Amino acid sequence: TWADAEATGPAVRSEWRRGLIADLVRRCVSQLGGAHLDATPSSSPAIEQALTESGDTTVRLVPTDDGCSIVVSTPDRVGVLAVVAGVLSSYRLQIRGARIRTEGQRAAQEWFARPLFGDLPDERAIASDVRAALSGDLDIAARLEKRRNPTGLTAPRGAEPIVLIDESATHHTVVEVRAHDEPMLLYRVTSALAAADVAVVGAKIDTLGSEVVDAFFVTDRTGAPLSIDHAQAVRT
Repeated sequence: TWADAEATGPAVRSEWRRGLIADLVRRCVSQLGGAHLDATPSSSPAIEQALTESGDTTVRLVPTDDGCSIVVSTPDRVGVLAVVAGVLSSYRLQIRGARIRTEGQRAAQEWFARPLFGDLPDERAIASDVRAALSGDLDIAARLEKRRNPTGLTAPRGAEPIVLIDESATHHTVVEVRAHDEPMLLYRVTSALAAADVAVVGAKIDTLGSEVVDAFFVTDRTGAPLSIDHAQAVRT
């Protein structure tokens, strides 16, 4: 796979893609060796640090070789994931991946993104918009609607999205969404989860070429896995 990427061009042989391939190889070797790989909310040093914070929402942007890492630490509530996804979409950032974890009353998010064009956005501007959207002073849905399709043209659509529900875990339900990537997709998916009244305790977001594979670890408001009817409502 890496040889294919090297032969294709610089847009494909990024360090981000090399990391995905290395992780896949590591997981395959581990499972072939007899290890059992559970689907659990992922973590990282940035996530762990964000979970230890308290008080108001904080936002940190760290430039990388092929984009940036954006770490958000905020008090948890239903819909906070959709709000942050919406703000990042409004800055025309391509979300290449994300790791989300919630513990107690704190939500930690680490986003891996790159601008669709131009330079990276200002960290202070993103932080200000995230706080304003969370407080209700910024209508992020209205802002995105204005930018959604200014030309009025209809873009070609990919295959119908696939939503898979895995209820085998003990402490949460896994909702996996596979779809063709398009603007504001993650915002719309996370808004649907909020509308279905589920708590996202963890998530792993990946954009693989033109396709997205997003796994959300969710519970109901009591912290229990979803009932059959609730899971069906989420799928719908």
